[in-house]
Amino acid sequence: MKNRTTVSDIIAAIAQKIDVMFQGKYQVYTDKTEQDFQVPCFFIRLSQLREDPFFYNRRKKIATFEITFFQKQDNAEERNTVADEMRRILRFLEVATGSIRGIRYEGTISDGVLVMMIQFHYFVTEEYGKEVLMYTLTERRKVKE
Repeated sequence: MKNRTTVSDIIAAIAQKIDVMFQGKYQVYTDKTEQDFQVPCFFIRLSQLREDPFFYNRRKKIATFEITFFQKQDNAEERNTVADEMRRILRFLEVATGSIRGIRYEGTISDGVLVMMIQFHYFVTEEYGKEVLMYTLTERRKVKE
């Protein structure tokens, strides 16, 4: 089991959930793709990443992802079904370090393109070097006779 969740792990988990849910019906792109992409498809990209100190060596990360759905033809029913299913399947993701929860789901439609934003909050642990906190202590006593 890995000890750290990465953005790439989350993107891979989102892509896998989409592929399983829609049974490979839609192509999923996770990298920049030039103009020759096949529709219908999904694009997944990191929109924002924030990191806050939490406690000692733990840090809270908040990753916001943008998932864009392109259709072959403008079909409101298909778009609405995809929006509902995406909200449902992205509530929890299984990554190598365990489960992370998706929150703050938002979806907008612009020019027939569905754009969904979702945040994932998770913790990472920073590994600090083993420092010597104290040198050896020698105690000497004499017993009085």
